[in-house]
This record gives sequence, C-alpha cells and structure tokens, in this order.
Amino acid sequence: MSVDNMPKPESQAPPSGLKKVVGASMAGTVVEWYEFFLYGTAATLVFSKVFFPGGGNELDAIIAAFITYAVGFAARPLGGIVFGYFGDKFGRKQLLQFSLLLVGAATFLMGCLPTYGQIGYWAPALLVTLRFIQGFAVGGEWGGAVLLVAEHSPNRSRGFWSSWPQAGVPMGNLVATVVLLILTSTLSDESFMSWGWRVAFWLSAVIVLVGYYVRTKVTDAPIFIAAQKEAELVKATSYSVFEVVKRYPRGVLTAMGLRFAENVMYYLVVTFSITYLKVVVHADTAHILWWMLMAHAVHFAVIPLVGKLSDTIGRRPVYMIGAVTAGTWGFFAFPMMNSGHNAVILSAIIIGLVFHAFMYAGQPAIMAEMFPTRMRYSGVSLGYQVTSIVAGSLAPIIATGLLSNRFRAGDQGNLARVRRCRRRTSARRRAGRCFRMTLSGETALVTGGASGIGEACARLLAARGAHVTVADLDDVAAKALADEIDGTAWAVDLLDTDQLVDLALETDILVNNAGIQRSGPAVLYRKGFGRIVNISSVHGLRASAFKSAYVTAKHGLEGLSKVVALEGAPHGVTSNCVNPGYVLTPLVRSQISDQAKVHGISESEVVEKVMLTESAIKRMVEPAEVASLVGWLASPEASMVTGASYTIDGGWSAS
Repeated sequence: MSVDNMPKPESQAPPSGLKKVVGASMAGTVVEWYEFFLYGTAATLVFSKVFFPGGGNELDAIIAAFITYAVGFAARPLGGIVFGYFGDKFGRKQLLQFSLLLVGAATFLMGCLPTYGQIGYWAPALLVTLRFIQGFAVGGEWGGAVLLVAEHSPNRSRGFWSSWPQAGVPMGNLVATVVLLILTSTLSDESFMSWGWRVAFWLSAVIVLVGYYVRTKVTDAPIFIAAQKEAELVKATSYSVFEVVKRYPRGVLTAMGLRFAENVMYYLVVTFSITYLKVVVHADTAHILWWMLMAHAVHFAVIPLVGKLSDTIGRRPVYMIGAVTAGTWGFFAFPMMNSGHNAVILSAIIIGLVFHAFMYAGQPAIMAEMFPTRMRYSGVSLGYQVTSIVAGSLAPIIATGLLSNRFRAGDQGNLARVRRCRRRTSARRRAGRCFRMTLSGETALVTGGASGIGEACARLLAARGAHVTVADLDDVAAKALADEIDGTAWAVDLLDTDQLVDLALETDILVNNAGIQRSGPAVLYRKGFGRIVNISSVHGLRASAFKSAYVTAKHGLEGLSKVVALEGAPHGVTSNCVNPGYVLTPLVRSQISDQAKVHGISESEVVEKVMLTESAIKRMVEPAEVASLVGWLASPEASMVTGASYTIDGGWSAS
C-alpha cells in the first residue's frame, strides 16, 4: 500500500503537536521495554538459578529460563490481534493506556514471586503466567505507539519521526541496565540473588505511573483529537484480523519478512551475548552490564539518525545495508568477545546494534505505508508480532542450545578419555605414565616444566583443575613439582614423535616451553582435538641473548605455530604462540651472567643495552605473567583463537 493511505499534509500535526505525540508514544515504549528486557537480562543472571531446579548444568537452566522468555513472544501476536482490532475500531489512546497498566502489573508481580525452593514448580508456573500477560500487553503497545507518530508525520520526514518510538526500545533497555548495574554494584552477590533483583521489578510501578501520566497529559493535544475523530469514522467499517490477511496478504508477509532478520539480530546481540559472555568468557556481571549500558546508549543515538537517512536515500537501501552487514556479525563478533579485552568486547556489541539500527529504524514508516487507516493497527501489529515467535524468541534458545551441545560434546570426549585411561591404568600407573583425570577433565603436558616459565604454567594449569604432566631433563625438580601439584613427572624434555604419541595420548593441552615440539600436533591430531601453546622465550636465549639468534628462533616458532594452526583446524586442534620477550627465569639470569663475562660488560648493561633494547615492551617479564597468558590460550574460552602470536602487553598478530 502506498503512502497515499497516510494522512494528508493538512491533517498532520504542527511540529509542537508532533513532538508531544512523539514524547507520549516514546514514554510508553520506554516503560514497556524496560520491563520486557528486564526479564531477558534476569533470565541469564537470576531466573536460571531462582525459578528452576538445580542438578543440571548452568546452560540447561538458562535454556529453561529462555523458554519462559519465549512464552512472552508467543503471547505478543495475540496481543497485537486483540489490541489491533479494538484500536482500529475505537482509537489508539485507551488501548495504549491499558497495555501500559497491564504490563506494569505483570512485571511488579514477578518481583513478588516465591522461588522454586519455596513453592516448587508453582514458581516457574506463575512466572510463565505473568510472562504471558506481559507479552500480551507488549504485543498491543508497539503498533499503537508507532502509528500515533507515523500517521501524523509529514511524508518527507516520516522515517525520522517514526523512528523515535523505535529508539524507546534501547532506551528502555538502557534504563533496565542502569537499574541492574546499580543493584549489582551496591549489593553482594548473595543479597542480589536473594532480594536485590526484585527491586528492579518493583521499580516498574514508578516508571508505569510516569508513563501513564505523560500519556494522559497529551490527550488534549490536537493530534490526539484528530486520531479520535478518525477512529469514530472507521468504527463501523473496521475489519477483523482475518480480513486484513485476506485483503492485504502481501503487506502482512512483507512486514513479517522485514521483522525476521532484524529480530534475530537484536536478540542474538543483546540476549544471547549476555549468556555467551557469562558462560564462555566468564565475564563479571558488572562488566557485562556496563558493556550493555554503553552499547544501548549508542543504539539509542543511532536509530533516529538512520531514520533520517531513510528519508534521504529511501527505506529499502537503508534496510538492505543493515541486512547485509548483520549477516557478517557473528563471524567476527564472538572471536572479539573471546579476546577478553573490554574495548574489543564493547565494540563487538556496538557494531551489532548499529547493524540492527539500519534494519529497525525505518520499520514503522515502511509498515504504516502498507496498510490503509481502517486496518492499519491490525496489519502492522500482526506482521510485527507474529515474527517474534519464530525469530526473537527462538534465536537465543537455539544459540544457547548449540552452545550447550558444544560443551556436552566436550564432556563426552572427556568421559571417553577417562575410560581409555582406566583401561591402561594397571599397565602404566607403575611407570607413572597414565593421566589421572580430575573434575575438570582436562590434562596438560608442559615441556621444560620444572622451573621458570614452565613451572609457572604447570602451577597455574593445576590450580585450574587440570592434571599436569611435567616433562623436564631435571627429573628431581620435575618429580618434586609433580608431587606438589598432584601431577605426573617425566624425566625427559624433547621427545620424538613415537614417544610422545605413546605417552601423551590423553593430552588436551600441550605447552611447548622447551624445544620446538614438532611431534606435538601428531598427538592431538590422533586424539581429535586439543590446544597447543608454544613459548618462544627460552629458545632464543639458549642460542644467544642478542638480537639475531633470538629473532630467528622467535620467527621460526611463530611460523610453526601458524602452519600447525592451518593443518590442525580440520582435526579440531588450535595452535598459538606466546612471545614474552626476556623473562626473569633462572636460565635467563645465568645467560645474563654468561653474556656479561663474554662481552666484558656488567649484568645491568646486558639487561639495559641489549635485552630491553630488543624487547617489544621495554621491560623484563615475570614468569607468572607468561603463565597467565598461556592459561588463557589453553582454556576453552580461547577455543576460537588459532594461528595467533601474542605478547605479554596484549599485542598480537595472526596469519
């Protein structure tokens, strides 16, 4: 349907009246989406623990919380149909006020619910009921809010004005994030999980009263009087939702299609990202909320700008830009989150929301122009809300399910390795060559692991629950460290391929601290997956403390790591390199002394004039710093990183 169905310029509101309508529409949208998205955040942080039985893993509980989250989406089309029908028949205002009160009451009562531990399965049942009511009300809100603006905007700037109610969505999310951030920052984890989260839901009552007051005060504006008169004129000829689908099937299907990609994108970026950052990256809750806070602020600012752009170059080109760029987001966003760097993670979220804004900002103008006034509320609400069932609600569930399956696959692999290990226990335990599996199910082999960097790495991996085998020529030191960390000692350093494959068949993590271990990939290829971390510092120092030998050895190890990364990818093997520079280990200290004698200079001159000059970070490094970086590269959090070369100060390069 063309824009001819929209009001003529003479019936449009003057700028002052239009701003009042925008304010009233946006106020309600902010309120309702504050409450709606508050649930989405709480589903990951709170509800998975409070309303669902324990005993399963964390991802199973989150999936259960997201299923109740989906109930709200299922109710939204029903709300859109009911509110759309009566809104087309009696006008927008009364329906919008009712939807505001309904969603506010449901959200407030969520904060009053007893937990699963108090009333058992009644707790999630009541949560589902309130979630349905909440979704029903939100389903009727969006269509009426955007139509109040779109129907009375000038044709030349309809995209800009109608994008403001859209900006109410990130604003509502922004307010919810601020509230949660304040609560999590001022309360202990125990207090927040016990009662603090309820405060965020109770605060909805205050916000509802503010939104209701704003909408009530605008009723005398000319734009609302015009909307009421229009409703009286079409009351006798308003159509049911079935008539809308029958008469305008193309419009309804087009609205659904426009909504699908945008809806999937939004809930992946906002809802699933919280789960991913919490479960995979192990990010702190406060950090996650800060990232979301800043990202929503950017999203809020970008939406009106994109709406204005749609008035300039057209709705379709702007939407297509968003659709194409959104399709690329997942390929780079999750590796960015895995980096662990605050700025990089924040950038990934912001980029996703900017891509989303290109699809989202112009939707009200596009959809309003496809239906005539007498069935616009029904048509817009139906097309917009039905898609939420199969797009917005299922996207985080499917993504979390895939993530859960990935972890379960890893658990099955660990169980299989335990069984193989047990079958060989009696034959190999006396030789000290069988890995004893711990609760984490991870096993690590550290070459050159009895002192210096290797010792620091072995201690860190053991502290994280891995069973560590210390391989070193110094069998006494290796045995002493292995006994201390409850590991296994090998009186060897550099092994040939047959030896390593035979001894280390159960290895998940191979830390090459002594020698460029070319046989390492063979072990992990045969096993099917694993993580290799090469450390270049010792190799260079064994040759010389000076530039030429160090750089040659470093580049050789970087090249080997990248080759193994390419070859190992089909085998599920990652390979990365750490270039720590000069590390204060016993070996380095002896090299400093030797070089001072050879060149006739003091030990401090060796450090200052040679080592620090050639060091990328211009300082000596402690073994614990290297171990921390190795520990991250050896963890599942870095499972998507391969072929990279890292320095201690955070710099990196990749092939």
